Amino acid sequence: MTISMSNQTAVTEFILLGFPGSMTFYGCFFQLFCVHYLGSLDSFIIMLMAIDRYVAICKPLRYHSIINNKLVTLLCYIFWLFAAVIGLAMTLIAGILPYCGPNRVKNCFCASQAVIVLACVVVTLERRKGFSIAMCVHLFPLSVIILSYILIIRVVYLSANNGNLQKAFNTCTTHLIVIGLYFILRTKKI
Repeated sequence: MTISMSNQTAVTEFILLGFPGSMTFYGCFFQLFCVHYLGSLDSFIIMLMAIDRYVAICKPLRYHSIINNKLVTLLCYIFWLFAAVIGLAMTLIAGILPYCGPNRVKNCFCASQAVIVLACVVVTLERRKGFSIAMCVHLFPLSVIILSYILIIRVVYLSANNGNLQKAFNTCTTHLIVIGLYFILRTKKI
């Protein structure tokens, strides 16, 4: 099966056809870009949610003046752009390498580390570059998230009202579950 390069939904078509066993070379790099772009974007959006929770709980009277549509839109554009740059960087790191022989990715999708090992040259430097970028992309948002929840816990415990603890717990529980599922499951791969 060959997927046309004019088809912008190569990854979706590949999945819908039931993983027919092969993907084009360029389709794999498109998928690599999508994997890293969307993974980075997830980290940034979860970080933005943690900042929103921090402002809502720690500065409730100023919430609407701090978190407004203009700021959220600007941050989303910045995160989309930054995630696209990261996805492009990861794709270029893998894309500039020479490939030869049977290129079979030993993974269910084309991620950077799975594709780089198929190159005909020593890829130690490229693997380190990719790993460094990935760690920065995931550790920076995780650090901001942890800091925001430490500050939330501090403000709630310094409050004299026990009802505040229950409200904060109810507000943050679902987000903490998402953070746990997203970041803890990612660290299991490393």
